[in-house]
Parts: sequence; C-alpha cells; structure tokens
Amino acid sequence: MHGNGGDMKFFRLALLFAISTAISPSGAGQDEAPPWGRFFERLRTDQLIERLSKEAKPEDVAFVGASVIPMSAGAELLADQTVIVRGGRIDAIGPRANTPVPVGMRRIDARGKFLFPGLTDVHVHTLQTHADYLLDLLYGVTTVREMDGYPWLLRVRAAVRANRLLAPTTYVTGTILNGAPMGWYAIVVKTPEQARSIVREQKAAGYDFIKIHNVMPLPLYDAIARTAREEHIRFVGHIPHEVSVKHAIEEGQFTFEHFKGLYLDRTLTMSPEDWLGEIKGADVWIAPTLTNRRGGMTVEETRAFAASPDAQLISGRARAGWPDAMKEHDAESSRTVWTLSQEIFKKLLPVTSRFIAGTDSGGGYPNSIRGFALHDELETMESLGMPAGEALRTATTNAAIALGDPASFGSIEVGKRADLLLLDKDPLLTTRNLRDPRAVMVRGIWLDHAKLAQIRQSIVSIYAKAGADKTLDHPSPAQIDTLVAGMRALGGRGWIFNDHQLEELAGMLRAAGRNADAEAIATLSRR
Repeated sequence: MHGNGGDMKFFRLALLFAISTAISPSGAGQDEAPPWGRFFERLRTDQLIERLSKEAKPEDVAFVGASVIPMSAGAELLADQTVIVRGGRIDAIGPRANTPVPVGMRRIDARGKFLFPGLTDVHVHTLQTHADYLLDLLYGVTTVREMDGYPWLLRVRAAVRANRLLAPTTYVTGTILNGAPMGWYAIVVKTPEQARSIVREQKAAGYDFIKIHNVMPLPLYDAIARTAREEHIRFVGHIPHEVSVKHAIEEGQFTFEHFKGLYLDRTLTMSPEDWLGEIKGADVWIAPTLTNRRGGMTVEETRAFAASPDAQLISGRARAGWPDAMKEHDAESSRTVWTLSQEIFKKLLPVTSRFIAGTDSGGGYPNSIRGFALHDELETMESLGMPAGEALRTATTNAAIALGDPASFGSIEVGKRADLLLLDKDPLLTTRNLRDPRAVMVRGIWLDHAKLAQIRQSIVSIYAKAGADKTLDHPSPAQIDTLVAGMRALGGRGWIFNDHQLEELAGMLRAAGRNADAEAIATLSRR
C-alpha cells in the first residue's frame, strides 16, 4: 500500500479498505452492519473460479503466421512466425514457411495478429477477493508478485503452479515487516534479534522475498538486510523514513516501491538527498505505482469511473463506498504525491532504465481495478516520456529479472513459460494497443476471445445479481445456512480461503449466535 499523505492518512485508508473490518474479531465496527453481502459475492466468485479451474488445462498448440514481439535482449519483431507450445512451455519458434506443425496439434491462425509476452504486475495485494486473479487474466496479466504474504497465499502459489487454480503465476513476499502496528497486516519488529529471527522464519517458510514498510528504525533495518543477505533472499518494499536511498542501496534492497525515500512521506516534499546520483548505475529496480494517482480523483470523477464498463468487474458494494472514501480521504495529499511522482519519474528517465510495473491493486483502494490498473500504469509511463518499448519492458523482461526468475518468463523464447497475448495491434507503437487482448495464454492454458468474454460476463453477472439482492446484506437464517454450506463444500474440495476473511466471518456468525457454524468456518483455515 502506498500510504500517500503521511502515516496517519495511510492508516486511515488502510483501515477503511485493505484491513477493513477483518481486524476486529467481530467482523464489523460498531456503526456498520456486518458485510454479509460481500461474503455471498465471494462464495459465488469462488465457485466460478473453481469451475473454470477444472476446465482450464494446458494445451499443445501452434500459433501460425504471427508477428512475434519477443522482448528478449536485442530481438526485433519477427514477421510470419510459427510458435509451438508443448506442456505449458514454448517449444519452437520459426518462420511459418519452414516450421512444420506436428500432426494433430491444434492450430491457431495468428495471421495479422501480434504475439506478445504475458504481462507482470510486480505489486498486488489479493486481500479482497480471489476474483482479482480472473481480472488479471482478462487484461493479459499472467504473473503477479503478492506484496504481503501469508501461509494461505503460499498455498495459492502452489495450486497455481500445479494448474489446480486458474490464476496468474504468483510470487509471494513474506508478511510485511514494520516498526509500528498495522493490525494483522504486518509483523511489528521491535529488536534486531527478532528481526533476524523473522527473516530466517520467512525464508524457511518458502516466501520469495522479505518486505519492509514505512516505519523501521535503522538498527532493525540493518538487521533485516544483513540477515536477508546471509539467507540468500532478496528484501524489497518501501524505503523507511529513517533510511536514506544511499543506505538502502548499500544494504542491498532490491526493489523500491512508490518512490518512497525519493520524496519524504511525512512532509510530502522532495528528499534533499542526491538520490539521482545514488540510483545511477545501482543494482535496484523501481516500481513507481503511478496509477495510485487515482486516489486523488474528485468525488465526481470517482462516480463516473465507478459507472464505467471496466468498473462493473468490481463488486457494487465495494464501488458504492468509493465516492464517500474520496470525501473522507484528503485527496489533496494524493494529488501532491502525484505531482512529486511525475517530477521524480522524469528526472529518473535519463539516469536509469530499471523500472518495473506495479499497481498496488487488490487491497481495496477506491478507483483501483486489477488488471486494468497495469494498463493504466504503462500508459502513464508512456505519457510521461518513456518510449513505448521501454514501458513494455517494465511489465515483461524487467519484471522477470526483478522477480529473480528471468529464465522462466518475461519474453517469448524457447523453454520459457507459455504466457502469451494475442493482440490485434502492435504494442510497440503505443502501450494502448495492449488493451483488450484478443486472447490470453497462461502456462499453456488457452483463453480465446469467446472464453475471455464469457469470464467477463460471468463476473459482471454475479455482481449485478448479488447487488440487486438487498436481502444479502441482512440475510435470513436460511440464507446464512446456504452461505455456510457453500463454503464448507468448497473447503471439502480443497479450496484455499483467505484466513483473515474466515476469521471475520466466524466472528460475524458468533455475533449472530451461530457458534457451531462459526467453528465450522474456522476449521476451513489451514494455518
């Protein structure tokens, strides 16, 4: 989360959205009704994803006649190519005239189309709904980095990589480390000894990165950094308030998020440090998350955006709160950060090409839509002066390097994951041509135009029907029976739930006097 406007404003927004009512065991604040409606929506979208996941299997296919944009170093557009996919990997690439298609293999006519690597969003939070993974795929995002990890997200990562769950391939940071409380959202680090212990525990648990937030006294930061080096695990995240850009680079922080440290979060002013000189030539990757500027939209702009076709992929119950959030949030601070971010980005462009595309989406922020946000990020980079080809690298080859796995994805090369977009227009001309992919392949799973349209319509329909049923916000005992039974059935088939949401629902059930149901829901957690 970006926390625009200083810590107090950040914590207010975090409580409103990402943490929401789940911090409280009762599942709701004193002045608001329990969010029953959202749990009914989550059940229905989870059931949709489960069904789609059973149907979605990797296929061996041949793309014939495509204009291939490899995005590998030094590679140029390859016209009239055949690309063969086997076992979820790219098996062969060559001119159509002399690259035979194996007998019986499915052929996809790609003449007049462009084949491009799947996109990567390096900064997401899947905290509200698993449906965000489907939104990623609809917009061509085939890889994501979860920036606040929990055991249930490690299970999601394993299920995705085994193709038991239709979702982008996931990389997961450990639970955020911070020097101040943030509810369940972060682990509070108090001593260097504890810092070292947590890093070792997160590495042993299998997380891909260590994530640091805004508040981290220098001795604790150094303990985390040095233990991460000893354990051979990258540490990433915000540059904390007490840490200079120079020191973060010296200690090996590998990705910088939101331009933290380049501007000062407490005062919303530019840092006086010579961060341009420090970043030049440094082994660090920068995720600007420029799309967070939408946090500074006016109430009127927010209402218009909430009514747009893309926003119908978000629960109406969530969208209904966006305008009020803009009233309550000091949007002026977000606009200040947006002004600073534009200046920082333009200053960095001549100094470094080590940018990566991230969005901070999925945590419940208003005006944020997973998948859509990544296109907004790329188009914003281009609008601020980054050439389209360089902007494309931020979500492909650069992202793969920053995630530590360039041999697996990020470009169209033999042996890499079959994460591919089939496009009607050349994205090298403008990143806008990435929007509305004709088809998407993720790990060899082929989602053609009709399938993408079907998924989109299914999500919109679920939210429209659930939104029209106001009884879901104050359900009858019979409706609660249906909710509990549906979740237990999913759990019995191995579904992976968000443990924090299970705790929230169990608290709501106890408050409703349904202790047996609360215990049944609590047992769905696999911590």
